[in-house]
Amino acid sequence: MATRFTKQNTVEKKPLTKMCEQTHVKQMLKNVDLIKQAGIKIAEYRVDDGILVSSYIQKPILEDVIMEALKENNADEIYRLIDQVYREILQSSEQVSWKDNILYTLGLEIEENEEAFGPILKVGFLDMSFRNSFYCDGEILWFDQEWVLEAVPAKFILYYALTLLYYSYPQLEQCCPSPDVIKRYHMENAYEAFKEFQELFGYLVADEAQVVTGGTFLIDGMVDYISNVKKLMK
Repeated sequence: MATRFTKQNTVEKKPLTKMCEQTHVKQMLKNVDLIKQAGIKIAEYRVDDGILVSSYIQKPILEDVIMEALKENNADEIYRLIDQVYREILQSSEQVSWKDNILYTLGLEIEENEEAFGPILKVGFLDMSFRNSFYCDGEILWFDQEWVLEAVPAKFILYYALTLLYYSYPQLEQCCPSPDVIKRYHMENAYEAFKEFQELFGYLVADEAQVVTGGTFLIDGMVDYISNVKKLMK
């Protein structure tokens, strides 16, 4: 999907292949309906000649709100925002039996453990991350909810969001060390299984070039912005 911001204050998401147009666009529209039915706020889309169109929303990204809290070394505020995200993850879908956990079905030899993995969501929205959400007057407004998995632990959705956040902003370790975060959300006994599952899922959906580029342009302060500009100019 290619994303374009227009002069008409809209955002367009254009499928780059015929298969994407036939499947991915429909899935995104379905996801919007499912999330709305769960009582969660999400940006609306319309389809215009196979292109998803939404209004441009001029609100801060939740990830940026967390970074502002980090500047003030406000761990309590960061944890409050993570808590809020996790509550909405839990709210996003009805639950199924712990024995239906997708991790038990992929040949990963993961031991069945109800307590370790917690609530299992009938549908898990992998894009419920800090980067795919606006923060509007204390409420979260989600957008770009593309990827879904069935019978997935709610804690894995949170784990996935946190790994993306900490990968992009390793300086978070100074304020909210990842071992403390893992302990706070009771992921100690599930961490290795989640890591293995994330790697498996990543191979299925990731663009290798995107992964390499992401590693090249990590940001840890203003000096990195200058360095990245120089990289792009070469």
